[in-house]
Amino acid sequence: MASFKVILDTRGRKERPEYPLKIRITHLRKTWYYHTDVYLAPEFWNSKSGIVLKSHPNHKLINLKIRKQLLAVEEQ
Repeated sequence: MASFKVILDTRGRKERPEYPLKIRITHLRKTWYYHTDVYLAPEFWNSKSGIVLKSHPNHKLINLKIRKQLLAVEEQ
C-alpha cells in the first residue's frame, strides 16, 4: 500500500525565498515526488498537519488546490 504526504521541499537552493510544495509517494520503500506548482515560504507551512497557515493571504485557495491534487494522485 502506498502512502502520500505533502511536503515543503527545502533541499535545493533557490534565488527566491520560497520552496516548492510536493506530494511524496512511498510504495515498497521507493519514493517518488509529484510537483504541485505551488511555492511557499517556510513560515507559511505547517509540516505536521500538511497545510498552509492562516497567516498566508491565499491559504484557503492553496489548501484547496493541494487537496484536489492529492486526491487526484491517490486515485491513480
